[in-house]
Amino acid sequence: MTTSSYFYHGLLKKSVQIFGSRFNDIQIKRESSTDVVGQTINVPIQYAPIQKELARLQADADGKRSSNIIYPRMSFEITDIQRDTVRSISKNKRTSTAESNHYVGTPYNLTFQLNVVGKNMEDTLKVVEQILPYFNPNLGISAMLIDNSTEVFSIPLELQSVSLNDTYEGDFITRRAIIWNLIFVMRYQFFGPSNDSSLIKFVQTNIYSDPAMLEKDIEYTTYPGLTANGTPTSNSEIAIPYANVNIDDDYGFIHTSDEYPT
Repeated sequence: MTTSSYFYHGLLKKSVQIFGSRFNDIQIKRESSTDVVGQTINVPIQYAPIQKELARLQADADGKRSSNIIYPRMSFEITDIQRDTVRSISKNKRTSTAESNHYVGTPYNLTFQLNVVGKNMEDTLKVVEQILPYFNPNLGISAMLIDNSTEVFSIPLELQSVSLNDTYEGDFITRRAIIWNLIFVMRYQFFGPSNDSSLIKFVQTNIYSDPAMLEKDIEYTTYPGLTANGTPTSNSEIAIPYANVNIDDDYGFIHTSDEYPT
């Protein structure tokens, strides 16, 4: 096992929620021949492969099923997960908040395929056109990924390609399907377990000149400095006890040195 303690942040599930939420409020309007808006449609979206949407469309070849009114619609799925070595940093680096203390995330690129499916070109064009302007080339998303932590992470979502597939060719029974495929890459992170151990607030370093290390020449100490009114300080005489300083306080640092301490 890579860890002795159980942890689960639900990060893959959160990535799906983050991606889907970018596209869950798209509407299209259908106008009459006199340019009067006759119908406003909320375009539904779900996590599903494109094959499922095509099967649904072909099952309603005569257009008589009530589910026929849900088109156009969108579906998406994760198609690839790759480690991002470009964004990798030291795995021993930690980040801390008032709620959690954990190692920095391991960067991964998640590839999403967004499918826009419709029965006519005009409907799908209205959907795609409401997506493209926001990716130039990426869209910045802010999200909290770790449970019990208010730390906010920046998640770039990049649009990499757009393609169109029109299945108009076929017999008269086969229903027409217009499919847009939009490929996105999400610059994501995965985190290990949070460390709930106490933070180090006092550091002492001893300097010895004799090989036996029996007599100290200098003793250095460092600890956070904060006044009673919340002002950072480096003066030990006006600082509150360092044990009372919290991680999210705006504190300074107090450095002391003692030559030949007893």
